[in-house]
Amino acid sequence: MYFFTDQLQSKPLKKDELYPLNSNPVGLCLIINNKNFQDGSTRRGSDRDAQSLGEVFSMLGFHVLMYEDQTMEQMRQRLRSFGSLSDHTQLQGMKEFTRGRFTELQEVPQHGDAFFCCILTHGLKGVVLGVDRKALSVKEITAPFRSTHQLTGRPKVFLIQACQGGQEQQGVLVPEMEADLEEDGHQASIPAEADVLVAMATVEDYVSLRHPVNGSWFIQTLCQELRIGCQRDEDFFSILTRVNDEVSKKEGYGTVGARKQMPEVRFTLRKRLVLPPQMESGTAVTVSTENLESVTMENEEPDPSRPAGQPACNCLANLSGWGAAKILLTRMWQGLMVLYAHLKRTASRLLAAFIAWLNAQQQARIDANNNNNPPSET
Repeated sequence: MYFFTDQLQSKPLKKDELYPLNSNPVGLCLIINNKNFQDGSTRRGSDRDAQSLGEVFSMLGFHVLMYEDQTMEQMRQRLRSFGSLSDHTQLQGMKEFTRGRFTELQEVPQHGDAFFCCILTHGLKGVVLGVDRKALSVKEITAPFRSTHQLTGRPKVFLIQACQGGQEQQGVLVPEMEADLEEDGHQASIPAEADVLVAMATVEDYVSLRHPVNGSWFIQTLCQELRIGCQRDEDFFSILTRVNDEVSKKEGYGTVGARKQMPEVRFTLRKRLVLPPQMESGTAVTVSTENLESVTMENEEPDPSRPAGQPACNCLANLSGWGAAKILLTRMWQGLMVLYAHLKRTASRLLAAFIAWLNAQQQARIDANNNNNPPSET
């Protein structure tokens, strides 16, 4: 006898259909945040993306680490060292996310049952750029993690917020939006290329959009959907599919359809990746109103009364009555949805445990009856 909710499959998942996530912490989440480039340019809004990623992946039980403003060669060396974590000299300059912010590294990182790498930078087709504008290919980013025994058979996910070309999808950018653009009997085995997922902010040849205050469409939507979807025990690919849909619906300022973005996901995962929130952290049912606000406001039309060049304020007090009410309603609805999903998960587990106990009691009675009435010999 099995118990199902409308969030579960029509049949119970077998243990070998899911990636086991039993380590504590669940794994490492490495963020490379390239904001200040050597030519003097700045990727405004990138710190907002890094903060959102830190909040979400800490909620999911990951040890979140960050490097800032890395050259191409530094990125290459950092990623190579993280494949095995054998070179502790590469930990210099690293920060970790604790108590809601990034601080100096206190705990030596160790690999767990999953690995996430989030790269926030400029890019071109098939490559990302260091702050020195030199290119590092996506293949070079993932390669160090495909042959390390510490992560063999474990999910390795790469989330890349960067342009993949210079073309704009059905339109041009306006000043409020920026682009991440620059010029049997045998030992079992699996392919070295297995268990990897790469999610790009945009398809090849196109730019990706980033608000200078509120962060990028892709990362902000991803963090919002992770907060909600992980509470429902949804697998990571299903969440990414919804991210694709949500980002595809976004509009830049101006004419409908003028500025669009379509993320892309490539993967060799062999199992479903489910990231349950770590309820003991006390933050799993908390929705970051700051980030929800930024996502909600990202496609608002500019206020005509605001002086040119002045960014939109994130304070509710400076919004119109309807604008403030809409953001408050969004916060309340998202919070209720997360709380509902958490309560439903808890009820489902309690009922499943109760049913398992009833089945055990019934089996015990059957066994006792068999012992009292042994089969007769023929």
